[in-house]
Amino acid sequence: MKDFDFNYKINLFYNNRKGLLDIKANSNPPSTKFFPIYEVNNNDYIFKPLSYTKPFATPFFCYSEFFWSYYIKKYFDSNMPLYELAICEGITESEKKYRNIGNLVENYLKDFEIDKSLYECFNINQSDNVGVNIKNYDNYCMEFYDYIPIFESSFFSKREDLKESLARNFLISLLTRNENFHYENNRFICNLDGNVKKMAPPIDNEFSMMFMFLDDDISYELYHDYFEFLLVSDSVINKNFRYVVKNYPDVCSSFLESIEQFNMEIEEKPVVILPCSFIGRFRSRDYLVYSALIKEGDVFKAKRLNEELVYNEINYDLLGGKITEKILRNNNILKGIISNFMDKDKVMEYNKVFK
Repeated sequence: MKDFDFNYKINLFYNNRKGLLDIKANSNPPSTKFFPIYEVNNNDYIFKPLSYTKPFATPFFCYSEFFWSYYIKKYFDSNMPLYELAICEGITESEKKYRNIGNLVENYLKDFEIDKSLYECFNINQSDNVGVNIKNYDNYCMEFYDYIPIFESSFFSKREDLKESLARNFLISLLTRNENFHYENNRFICNLDGNVKKMAPPIDNEFSMMFMFLDDDISYELYHDYFEFLLVSDSVINKNFRYVVKNYPDVCSSFLESIEQFNMEIEEKPVVILPCSFIGRFRSRDYLVYSALIKEGDVFKAKRLNEELVYNEINYDLLGGKITEKILRNNNILKGIISNFMDKDKVMEYNKVFK
């Protein structure tokens, strides 16, 4: 792997694309995404543009995908495709909801393979009524979903490899503080006939709390504190966390070793982000303006919202240290809770976890 560099970008042109990949989300609310495909060294690469209307999205969503793909691949899942920061000239003129910035990533599917989301598979199989339970789930960011019925379904009971992969993906979602770890972001790689071969790597890490609300110190700390509380409270996350540690100790032991290695590297090489044209000026709630303009077609509402929102200046000299500190803190909390669960299968007292 090449060295991690936040300041390298790939330049693309929308008109030079090989084709378009359309991805349909069938949950509530339904959506369709159009991603241009490029051929690089005889392999298909997908440009994932940043949406103007995605809640809380800023250019740092792209940085999040880039950052986590590098470290997930290096320490947690060698099958993880690497994301690269990219600029795609001309995409906004064709698809007005997309910015021209995003990530370029190699397609993880090989010839004669398709992928299906966990959501699709369970709605087809209706295994142990899991499909019934998740059929009309609301796909919103900042929501947390229960995976215990999926682990215990008859569909998963026949495939220990899938259960271990899902357990690993769940732990990685805690590592990244993924605020959008929903049923359609967990995907299977299948044969053309639909038979599941294996679980796809843990893609879609843009909603990482470390890279959200970087223009809003109050929200940044508030959501971090809230997430940390959920890890030790009687919450969906906590129950799933306890379940995974209890039932997949080998996965957890390997995860702990990987966290140790990850910690050592980012302590030695903290995150450094320089101000550049890729970032530009941004506000975490800009999506409200664009939703009014693009989705509702309400120019006056968009103008009013734009006037109400303020731009906060970012101290880039301190930003990398801020992100590094949160990552290390989160890693150490995860280490403490996993070790405690493995030893005693109970939640460590709050003041011990956070000391």
